[in-house]
Amino acid sequence: YQLKLMLYWPDPAALPYAASTLVNDLDLTVTDPSGTTHLPLILDPSPGGVNNNAIEGADHTNNMEQVVISNPPAGTFSVSVKGTSVPQGPQLFYIAYEIIQPSVTVEYPFGTETLVPGESENIRWSAYGGDPNSFTLEYSTDGGASWNLISNTIPSSSRSYPWTVPAVPTQNALIRITRNSAGYTDTSDFPFTILDQPLLTLSNPCLGYAQLVWNTIPGATLYEVMKLGADTMQVIGNTTDTSYLVTPLNKDSSYWFSVHALIAGTPGRRAIAGNIIPNGGACTLAGLNNDLVMDALQTPTTGRMFTSSQLGNTQLQVTVRNSGSVATSSPVTFSYQVNGGVVVNEVFPGVIPPHITQSYSFTAADSYDFSAPGTYKIKTWINYASDPVNSNDTLCTTIKNLENDPLDLSPSFTEGFESALNQTWSLQKTGLDSLDRADYNNSNPHGRLSTFFNTGFPRTGNRSITLDVINDGIQAADSLITTFNLSAYTASDQIWLDLYYKIQSTVVGFPGNQIWIRGNDQAAWIPVKSLSNPNDPAGIYIHVNVDVSRP
Repeated sequence: YQLKLMLYWPDPAALPYAASTLVNDLDLTVTDPSGTTHLPLILDPSPGGVNNNAIEGADHTNNMEQVVISNPPAGTFSVSVKGTSVPQGPQLFYIAYEIIQPSVTVEYPFGTETLVPGESENIRWSAYGGDPNSFTLEYSTDGGASWNLISNTIPSSSRSYPWTVPAVPTQNALIRITRNSAGYTDTSDFPFTILDQPLLTLSNPCLGYAQLVWNTIPGATLYEVMKLGADTMQVIGNTTDTSYLVTPLNKDSSYWFSVHALIAGTPGRRAIAGNIIPNGGACTLAGLNNDLVMDALQTPTTGRMFTSSQLGNTQLQVTVRNSGSVATSSPVTFSYQVNGGVVVNEVFPGVIPPHITQSYSFTAADSYDFSAPGTYKIKTWINYASDPVNSNDTLCTTIKNLENDPLDLSPSFTEGFESALNQTWSLQKTGLDSLDRADYNNSNPHGRLSTFFNTGFPRTGNRSITLDVINDGIQAADSLITTFNLSAYTASDQIWLDLYYKIQSTVVGFPGNQIWIRGNDQAAWIPVKSLSNPNDPAGIYIHVNVDVSRP
């Protein structure tokens, strides 16, 4: 047996920078029936003694103290709590005790774990009493109906054992530890699983597809396919086969996939994830034949009021891709719907050749009026009777006809970007969210625009536009384009633009690194100020004043 007694007291808070955080110092002692007095166990805090076992001694550091008595004699024990120093008394305290009988306890595997055949696992247990008898370690693959010997000569002092997991697929595995001769025994609290880990291979068979292939896992009854979404792997499908074709995927995006086997509904360890950008492929898989893909909405695209891109009554145009190696053999129905309204259906009786992306324009009679400023959610889809994959037949696109009302400059107008959401863009964007007059263009995805970088960047308020000249070590040509409708004024009006910018570090050698201006979205750009002037100070706002009313 083993007797444990613990003292705890809720100590008051120490003063800041006090030499000791312990305020009230209580001390526990226990006297056993033989007259022996036991002190709490304390550790050696010296650098050379941190690995030493705890020994009995007076504890003047902690507000919890524990006395441990192994093989305690029968009789009455005397427990004493002394207030060695109680400057902020009276002090409430608590006493707890536990009597531990001779026993062994399996700590790992506790249960519900997934182990992989052939890997080495350290089985762990705790034990008290029964020395100097050795241990016997066993495992079961059928929930305890039968047991297999691992070793029956494990030393009495051992509390772990390296075990090579057997190649026996099961969801009902258990571990049992027994103290020889004494007969103390314990088993895993719950069953654990033994199932192999798939070896995953990824390929890009066709634009917008990912092909997953893995080895057969003995004992598996099903496989679940997973894709990384946000910060977790999410199940996207299941199969009894050892391959899976994933679509639709964005050809410009990076994806992570994995797979795990299941045995009677219990999952094994998932495969090491693989990454792919589905931007190519020969499209020769037989499973792609007759698969039509709604590829893109070509028109309309986002426009801006009172500019050449302003939207109006528009014929919708889409592109459809035949991924397979055979031409279509029956009519294809093209459909669209705007903002959940009326569904428009048109039948295309022609043939779409294999491995071809073909445009389709809805008739003028089925055009849609996008002239009102606002947001339009456009759903386009196709229906082809022989199509084996329907998940890529529908495309949902959001476009806008952006606000651009004439400005009132009486007495002035200021754009401080305060209405912009706190966002970052690496892809081109016409009309930043909540900031209709601002667009972002870049030469490659390594560019970046941010509306909020940190509180030290804005000149006023909480927002500013930050463009990166170099991001991820790669140069990108980034542009912020803002549109101001000055149609309320004529050439005889004197109009000045005050612009404030700040360069974080001097950048030279980029001739296009300029502030530009033009009279409308069809006119040529006119350079106003170089942003690569080595004489311009970095880290402070620079003021530029431009007469925008002169030709």
